[in-house]
Amino acid sequence: MKKWTYFYHFMRITVTIGLYFFYRFRITKKYHPIPSDAPVIFAANHQNAIMDAILVIAQTPNDRQPAYMTRSDVFDNPLLRLFFNGVKMIPIYRKRDGGNTQEKNKAIFEKCTNALSRKDCLMIFPEGGQEMAKSLRTPLKKGIAYMALQAAEKMNFEEELYIVPAGVDYESYTKEGKHIYINFGEPIPVSPYYEQYQTNVKVAVKGLTEEVTTALQPLMIDVQKTEVYEEIMALNHIYKPILVNDKTIVGERPADKRFNAEKKLIATLEQAYDQNSEKIAHLGSQAIDYLAKIENLGFKHSHILLMKVMMR
Repeated sequence: MKKWTYFYHFMRITVTIGLYFFYRFRITKKYHPIPSDAPVIFAANHQNAIMDAILVIAQTPNDRQPAYMTRSDVFDNPLLRLFFNGVKMIPIYRKRDGGNTQEKNKAIFEKCTNALSRKDCLMIFPEGGQEMAKSLRTPLKKGIAYMALQAAEKMNFEEELYIVPAGVDYESYTKEGKHIYINFGEPIPVSPYYEQYQTNVKVAVKGLTEEVTTALQPLMIDVQKTEVYEEIMALNHIYKPILVNDKTIVGERPADKRFNAEKKLIATLEQAYDQNSEKIAHLGSQAIDYLAKIENLGFKHSHILLMKVMMR
């Protein structure tokens, strides 16, 4: 696996142009400075299949070309396998694929740690799967921490290795022309876990995994009351336009303002649910019913808000 290739660079440019002009996504990104000459693992939430990988990779610095993992069955076609290898896709084997998947994945894991020890970079989805829901599925898989610490060990902890959390938020998962918000967090150094890793690997892995979790949550819309997810998201859909226009919500750009407003509203709704779960669940059910009815009539909630403004 080469550290930097022209083919990868060309494909990233092509895909980025396609995202803007064919899908008409409006992409906004925020990021802390990412070390240019250090091994890095990008850790992102996973809500929209391969689109998540494409979006995050397209927004990383041009001097970094992250390799990333995907299910092994896409490598069955020889021509596609050649292309996937060119864009640094790495197969991960599942039980359903048959054969000795554990040994195959062990070899892949070793390949990744070797790449990191050569100051390359990877992208991993630590949730271990994808779901179209604005929630971080916890606990995160511990593989990302094991990989980071083992790669650091290969370098005798003499070179710093970073995990860069990346939150991805979609205004819509399926509609074109909608906004996508990519939020890179502050790089997490692995070296503080050195002493702990020498004495108790499991404790070090657990601590690093928890730090990644804590770093990811503020970078995305994270509904934690998953038992009333649909109710909270329905209320969010109705009241968010009001908050977006609230001058107390800090945001330099419209995308920042929308993101901050949504996080504030969901936090408020979840706090209210803790205080009176029955009332919020009932209100949420009414919101779901209202949105379904106006959709059946061919309206959107934004149309209702516009009509209210016009009737003033």
